[in-house]
Order: sequence, then structure tokens, then C-alpha cells
Amino acid sequence: MRVFVLEDDFFIRRKLVSSCIKSGCEVIADVGDIDKETLQKAICMQIDLYILDIEILGNEKGGFEFAKKIHQQNIASQFVYVTNHKELMKESFQNHRAGYPIPYDFLSKHRLALEGYDECIDALVTKFSAHQPPKVKIDNKKIPIDDIMFVEIPYKGILRVYLKNGKFIPLETPLKNLCDPQSEYYIQTLIPIHKSLLVNEDFIVDATKDKVGEHPATLYFKDENGKVLERKTGTKNAVKLYKKYRKR
Repeated sequence: MRVFVLEDDFFIRRKLVSSCIKSGCEVIADVGDIDKETLQKAICMQIDLYILDIEILGNEKGGFEFAKKIHQQNIASQFVYVTNHKELMKESFQNHRAGYPIPYDFLSKHRLALEGYDECIDALVTKFSAHQPPKVKIDNKKIPIDDIMFVEIPYKGILRVYLKNGKFIPLETPLKNLCDPQSEYYIQTLIPIHKSLLVNEDFIVDATKDKVGEHPATLYFKDENGKVLERKTGTKNAVKLYKKYRKR
């Protein structure tokens, strides 16, 4: 598990990093400030879990702002806030409507000192690892299968793996490999809709979900919004996906 640690107290940061390593984590970065370089590092690196102090160098809510900026670039980011103030824990949930991410968990500095850093971090890592969805490695990145909406071949040879955040990842492998249990790219929930299109069954809704495999591939086409719709066959039930796939 790849971890990013933000804590302005050097000694607390050292303890957090040490405990994360003991729990089997790879600490990608540990920093004590929230400047532009730190933000760029946090966004560009592949991070599984961000452990962020809320109060940074006199900015009592700096951790919230830092998390919001990361979340805007990667909606799948997971955050654990470190603080001593219970009111800030409650506020983190109230801020959700303003675009701030809901934290995965909290670490109380008082509890860390009382129960021990190793014990608290190990419990956090164990819980977090147990709740992670299956992932597939694409372009040297581990992508949660739940984030994959559909896969298509827009032109010969290069696949596009579309994610629910509207972005896509190019993948140079035959489409059939994503349906092959022996392949490293195998994704069990992908259903072939067309010879050049696979759809994650978890994002198919309406009555046609159980009929997808029964129809000839020619009955389907994608409209400009990325929806998979039935051609005019007399039924109003369409295979609909998430409203927005492509980055506008």
C-alpha cells in the first residue's frame, strides 16, 4: 500500500512514517508543508492513502484545503485526517457539500500517544486493505475495477479504458485479453456489447441488463454522450450507463 504523509511536527511525522513502514506500507512521500511542489507531488504520484494533519504551520484547516485540491484531480483519493480536535472531525463531514472529500478515517493525536503509533497505524492499514475493491494494473497503475465504466477501440490497435471520473487510459493489448481469465488484464465484470466495446455490468441499469448477452452485437450503438443504447427494436428499455464518461 502506497502512503503519503503530511504532518508539520517533525517528530510526529517520523513516528507516523516508521509505523506505516512497519505495517508493510510504502511511504511515497512525507512532508511538513503544503506548498505548490508538495501538492504537485501528491497529485502526480500513485497514492493509495493520504494521511494528513489538519492544522499545518498555523493554517488551522490547511489539511482540508490540501485534500480538496487532490480530490478535484482524483475523486478516488482516500484520506485519513490527523488531529486533536473533535470539532474538526465533525466539520470534515459538514464540508462535503462544499466539495471537500469525506475522510476514510481519523487518527487522534491523543490516541496515538496513548495507545501507541504502531498499534493505531497497523489497525488502520488492516482495515483499509480489507475494504479495497479488486484492482487491475493498467499503464503501471492499479485501477479499481469499480472505477472502470467501459472499454472501447476508437481506432485499430489502441484500447481506451474509460473511468467514471470522465477520463480514459490507453492500453495496448487485444480486447479479448480483458475477457480472458488467464490474462493479467482480465476483468470479470466486463460484458461484450460489440466487437469493439466492453461494458462493466455494474453500470448497466434498466430491464435490458439480463438480456445483453442475448442480443446480436449489431443491436447496439453508442451515442455521443457515451451511452450504450439499443437500436430501434420496439422497446424503450435502453442499456444506459453513467451520464458523463468522456472529459468535456
